[in-house]
Amino acid sequence: MKGSHFGKVGIFIAGLLLLITPSIASAEYAQAAEGTPPIEQPLVREGTLALKLAPALGLPKAVSEAEAENLLGERGIMPRNGWIADYPATPDIIGELREAVGASADGGRRLRIFAH
Repeated sequence: MKGSHFGKVGIFIAGLLLLITPSIASAEYAQAAEGTPPIEQPLVREGTLALKLAPALGLPKAVSEAEAENLLGERGIMPRNGWIADYPATPDIIGELREAVGASADGGRRLRIFAH
């Protein structure tokens, strides 16, 4: 008798799991559909970065992305492949710009870096 009692309990638990599974899957789907996952970072365009970087380095405030890219480029501050306004500023690009700012400062070019 004892063996059949555990069998009935096992079947009952399996049935409950089958009933709960669709609601768990639905909750996971709803959470994923709400928006971007929290680990994903928003992308910043190179042109937008140039507009913010130029005044942060003490350069004149540019009125356009192209002007900011030119101001930075004149001081040797640009990604290896040049400024591409619509290209996302990836971690590699940020690293290249960091090196370029350092090289520009070491080369005696006039830069004032402001901490924000």
